[in-house]
Amino acid sequence: MLRLPSGTNGTVQALLDEPGSAMWWSITEGSVHAGRDLASQPDVIIRASSGRFVLGLAGRLRPREALDSTGAIEGDHVLAERFLGACNSAAMRLVGKPSSTSSVISRSRSERPYARRTSNTTWPT
Repeated sequence: MLRLPSGTNGTVQALLDEPGSAMWWSITEGSVHAGRDLASQPDVIIRASSGRFVLGLAGRLRPREALDSTGAIEGDHVLAERFLGACNSAAMRLVGKPSSTSSVISRSRSERPYARRTSNTTWPT
């Protein structure tokens, strides 16, 4: 679940390369709606390479690291950092740290609690 700091509102537009894609998230009073293509009036535009952006969302890079070398933020920098930070935190809560690699590998797919997990949030495909 994406948990943004209270008072976070606005529309985040992500423009990615390799392959080129556009997606947006509209945040209003704690609810998040997402879509593909261009947002009509984004509060912030994040331009980044697809690889680094995904690594940032997955929690493998800190938000600033994901954007420093190849990315750019146009508009509300605070909204961008809150959004990326919340995505990063959500990924870490979802994945967590397994106690040992062998225990995760030894489980069958049906025994893994995350094997069939779905999300109520609609993410762009």
